Amino acid sequence: MRSILPLVAVLLSIVAQAQPGSSSVLILTGDADAARGPALLQEVQGKLSATSSGLSFAPGFPQVVRSDAYQGLRPGFTIVIAGFCPPETANGALEALKKTFPGAYMRKVSGVEPTSCPKLTAAAAPALPNFDDALNKTGAPTCEHNWKGRVTSSECTRQYRPDADWFLDKNNVLVQGRTSECERPRAFKQVTLSMCPGQGPEVVDKVRCEHSNTTCLYGLGPGLIAVEHSYTEEGSTSISVRVYDVAKKQRLTTEEWSNGCAIGFCEMGSLQDVDGDAIPEIVFGNTRDRPERPERILKWKNGKFRDVGPFLWKGQPETPTPE
Repeated sequence: MRSILPLVAVLLSIVAQAQPGSSSVLILTGDADAARGPALLQEVQGKLSATSSGLSFAPGFPQVVRSDAYQGLRPGFTIVIAGFCPPETANGALEALKKTFPGAYMRKVSGVEPTSCPKLTAAAAPALPNFDDALNKTGAPTCEHNWKGRVTSSECTRQYRPDADWFLDKNNVLVQGRTSECERPRAFKQVTLSMCPGQGPEVVDKVRCEHSNTTCLYGLGPGLIAVEHSYTEEGSTSISVRVYDVAKKQRLTTEEWSNGCAIGFCEMGSLQDVDGDAIPEIVFGNTRDRPERPERILKWKNGKFRDVGPFLWKGQPETPTPE
């Protein structure tokens, strides 16, 4: 009798091909209340109308579904989905969605073909940062040589240490300083950071006093503080910027450089908000070559200052290339 194993293998292959594969579903929002479905979809459509997501959606998407309908999702929720994607390409679509829906996420599900994945439109190609000019869009930073006796009145500043010479509320962070220590030789100027109301973990920033540092504070996001120290000596200004995640009690990064002049021109770097998003960039330029246009801009992104490379100025007809 002939073996039936080859026939069985063929049949199993046909069955396997007939079964829908796995895919990654992109979820924009959701709620445990089933009655909220129409309202959730309306909110999603409103955001898509108000902003440019850079994505084109498959017919019928985004759509409201029950999570119970898909194996791999936690049952009991009404969700708005953007589509089903191949697992290997889902991350790109998700990152584009997060620009409009920061809370968007994906889950792997089985039994659904990945044929409705949102597609990047031509307008969504990675764009260079666009600056309309090189002017600082924010007012003067919180910046003093000696803050002794300085106080900002708020709920946050009610919690302060008796040994602090000054204290203020910056970006929902309680900042306390001790500068009287600089009256002693080889001492440190100390800045203590804690989340308001000042009862959580503390981060301590120190800098030596002998250089007579000016200290400036900048907010980079919730609980993120950039502490800038600078001093001038023999015509050159040295700058050190330390960024702290106060809630996590971590120093995220340190940037250091020197500003100076020689042979008729000056090279300089400073913290400025040139793109108007209320978060300062580190802007480098010189007074010899196109002083109105910085040579280099570092933007704060994902825990560090990152070089944006060649940048696009509004009104410029073409994307610039490195010179």
